[in-house]
Amino acid sequence: MTTIVYTALRELTGLTAADTTATIDVDISEHSKGRAVVKDVAKAKGGARETLYHRTEKTHNFTFAPVNGFNRKALDEFLASTESGETFQIYIYGNEALPLSVYRTDDGQQDNPFMPVGSIDQDYWQASITVQEV
Repeated sequence: MTTIVYTALRELTGLTAADTTATIDVDISEHSKGRAVVKDVAKAKGGARETLYHRTEKTHNFTFAPVNGFNRKALDEFLASTESGETFQIYIYGNEALPLSVYRTDDGQQDNPFMPVGSIDQDYWQASITVQEV
């Protein structure tokens, strides 16, 4: 079980007040990590090369396990509250001493239908996001 700590801002479920710290426990069905290097490379006509290294960016892609009902509303609250780049903490394995501090770099989550049951509240949905370590 993954624990996420964030500040509730939008699409509140009714259990959380705006601008308060909230916690959500979710399962992650897929997790991939990446590392991007930000650098400038200049090459002279004679072949000499100079590289100006700026930084690395560590990214993670998360796909959450399918949820429905209130769990979906709680996940929607977390996703809406962090969609404009707010920093949040994620305990990927649920028991780390120090969480990852990350912010979202995606242009909105991708919600995919997982298992339709027949009503909007009971259908199972799966969401995916991309984050970058602070």
